[in-house]
Amino acid sequence: MRNLNSALFLLLSVVSFAYSAPKSVEIKNSTTTVVGANSSQPSSRLKERIKNINTTTSAETKDDDKTIQNLAYKLDSDVDALPIDKDLINSTRDKTLNWRTRYLLLGRIGHAKDKKISKDEEMTLYSDTLLDKQEHDRVRKLAAWFLMEPAKTNAKARQALSLAAKDKTMPGPVLESVMISAGYAGIDDVDALKGLMERDPKTNNEIGINLNAVRALGKSKDPRAIGMLFKIMDESQPDSFYHATALGEFSAILRDPTTEVKIRAMLVPRLLKLLDDRSHYGASRQTAGRLLLRLNETRAIDPIIKWIKPEKDGGGGGTDAVWAAEILAEFGDKRAIVPIEELLNNFATDVRWTELIKRYPMYRFPEEAIDYVHIQECLKKLKGEEYNKSKVMLPLGH
Repeated sequence: MRNLNSALFLLLSVVSFAYSAPKSVEIKNSTTTVVGANSSQPSSRLKERIKNINTTTSAETKDDDKTIQNLAYKLDSDVDALPIDKDLINSTRDKTLNWRTRYLLLGRIGHAKDKKISKDEEMTLYSDTLLDKQEHDRVRKLAAWFLMEPAKTNAKARQALSLAAKDKTMPGPVLESVMISAGYAGIDDVDALKGLMERDPKTNNEIGINLNAVRALGKSKDPRAIGMLFKIMDESQPDSFYHATALGEFSAILRDPTTEVKIRAMLVPRLLKLLDDRSHYGASRQTAGRLLLRLNETRAIDPIIKWIKPEKDGGGGGTDAVWAAEILAEFGDKRAIVPIEELLNNFATDVRWTELIKRYPMYRFPEEAIDYVHIQECLKKLKGEEYNKSKVMLPLGH
């Protein structure tokens, strides 16, 4: 029987949650044959197997998540027995079959490891299915999921996501899955991404579409993409979803030394300014500190040391102090030793943690407080002493 993860992934794709191909790449929205596939009809044995599966799916009238999950489990062995070849691709395109059958067949192809089809045939199937406006939304969503990983390197997959992203008639649930894949893999159609971000989201799912457009910008090779990320940062509130997401994309962008040189002068002042920001939680503040560490920008050290001070003295919250200890330990600047020592010495009476005494009376305080142990190990690292690496998170790509 197929691994249980396959059936669970099918359910995951049911629930809502690329770099653009060269102009020469053509994706045909065919619903009958696959490029390069033979035109022969499926074998009689395969047709009989699929007919039996289709009989079961056609008897089902509901299309809620639980129903689809139950079908996936019920027909797991039957679907798993189908060989992954051109005949199965042609059957997956067969609109005379119940859409639930096509959904299960597509899942079989997507999850299988041993396939007697080429990568181009597989990508063509997913691309055609996604762009087929006559196909059921759930099947299209599943196709978008299967394009996610290939789109990092496959031109046809990226092109399909790009076309889907700028299709103004794309149903919302399908577009959501498209943008999850695009946010992961990236597309270079900056204009399409800009259009998506300008939409006024009405639901959390639509917010996710916008945020994944921001993530896709971070993976785009279009020079305009970086300018748009700066624009998003400048026009959104620090620590907002959009600000934190745009800022986070610079983590990958800075891995390219050439790009780092080009954008450093524009990025560093924005990051330094964020170190003193006191927004709700501080996701943007933390990311700014980590990016400045990656850039080895020592001007960040003094403002980050300030996070360690008590809140009454202009310092940050408990989370700020932990972040500061991690970042400063990685910087290796000895100026941070005394402030961190003072923090640990006063930990038991520091209002940022005294509430823990009431919440966890069974623990020895502060010795068993997670933050105390964490900061203590960071101090050892800063001093050049032996420390428990599992208690210090950085470096993790900063």
